[in-house]
Amino acid sequence: MICNISGKIPQEPVVNKNTGHVYEKRLILKYLEENNNTCPLTQESLTPEDLIPLISQSNTQQQSGIVRNLQSTSITSLLHLFQTEWDSIMLETFTLKQQLEASRKELSRALYQHDAACRVIARLLKEREQYEKQLQQQRQNPQDMQGIPQESLKQIEKHSAALVTARKQRRPSPNAATPDALGALQEPQMTQLLHGSVGVSCIATQDRTTDDTARSLWFSGGVDGLCVLFDRNSEQILAELRGHTKRVNETAFHPDLDILFSCSDDKTSRIWSSNENGEYNTHYTMKNHKDAVTGLSLHPTGDYYATSSKDASWSFYDVGTGTAYCNLPSKEPLSTIKFHPDGIIAATATMSGKVQLWNLKNQSVVATMDLHQGAINSLCFSENGFEMVTCSEDQTAKIIDLRKLQSSKTFEFDSNVRSGLFDHNSLYVALGVGSTVQLYQTKSWQHVNTLSCHSDDVTGIQFGKEAKSLVSCSLDRQIVYFQTQQ
Repeated sequence: MICNISGKIPQEPVVNKNTGHVYEKRLILKYLEENNNTCPLTQESLTPEDLIPLISQSNTQQQSGIVRNLQSTSITSLLHLFQTEWDSIMLETFTLKQQLEASRKELSRALYQHDAACRVIARLLKEREQYEKQLQQQRQNPQDMQGIPQESLKQIEKHSAALVTARKQRRPSPNAATPDALGALQEPQMTQLLHGSVGVSCIATQDRTTDDTARSLWFSGGVDGLCVLFDRNSEQILAELRGHTKRVNETAFHPDLDILFSCSDDKTSRIWSSNENGEYNTHYTMKNHKDAVTGLSLHPTGDYYATSSKDASWSFYDVGTGTAYCNLPSKEPLSTIKFHPDGIIAATATMSGKVQLWNLKNQSVVATMDLHQGAINSLCFSENGFEMVTCSEDQTAKIIDLRKLQSSKTFEFDSNVRSGLFDHNSLYVALGVGSTVQLYQTKSWQHVNTLSCHSDDVTGIQFGKEAKSLVSCSLDRQIVYFQTQQ
């Protein structure tokens, strides 16, 4: 017989009449006293009355006096003390074994639950990724795109007709800056370092009045993927927009809404919107291009925009829903894109120096012009809609007469030409040539001024209202602001 507590042969064996388990009498009585009469094995109620003594040969010998009384000598007293200690150790060991077994069971259950939870989370993440991919494909997969909706085309045509009528009636502003005023520009009025230790790759500007506060806003993009919104009047950074992971190639403002646009070498374009606290967050991220997104252009209606890409395609989007209506293939990688002021024509430039004119009505190429020997870095339509300027890595800039679809003026330089644009009155054209900004009059194409304000290539230029101010950005990290004295 073995005691179920000590694992030893009991001297005074007793048996639980309910379960048949055998114990050492003194151990089980001590256990019952310490654990409120609970069976150590079954955890059921157990009282001393439920214990029945078992008679063995050793018991008979003790009762007959063969075994010496434990209290008769000091040695036996010590042995009794040691026995008591041993009993306590056995009880504690038994309790620890029970607790260990319970802990093992609890740990096993927790591990199974954790494993099950991890499996569920992994399955949900996989399903979410699949659903997101399906949604992205449904919204932006070229095979699923049906082209620009007829309702949108009707809106574009109606808006175009109104713009053509208004443009015919518009005359150059009498308050526009004079050639002498622009020729007198020498020292910048302001120089800002908004992108830390990296170059500035593009910039857009807008004059806006909010809450009776006039703001002159700059929206710049950096080589590091950071976009910065800056108020020139207060000389404060209003927001740092983080989301792109590579160089930002172009930025733009919405003319009426508090919405910003950007595109990047990370193959995405983004629509940014502000919340009640004035904080800007990504509203939509477009991922339908397979290579760097090189340019973007906001449609004159303000309801659509387009992007060009090195994957030899350009896409047309709805600003309000973030839906890509079409992804049109080109034969060559594209370097930039711009809408004509009327909104019916879109121009795309290629890495080989060609310009393609697309008709939005049927989304097809209506004209192709082979203009440069190198990649076209930028193109811009004049506001009157008659001319276009192209800037190329072949160190030339060309003025294109859109009525004849041929070059009417070629500017040759000794440096790369990265940027160029007309002012709003179509009176001047500014070119970013190397580290300088070159200003010319239109029609006569006479040189007005050279602004040597940077130490590296100029990547972006913007005229202010009435051409009385000018902003340029460069890979030298600086954004420079000029203003006439007129």
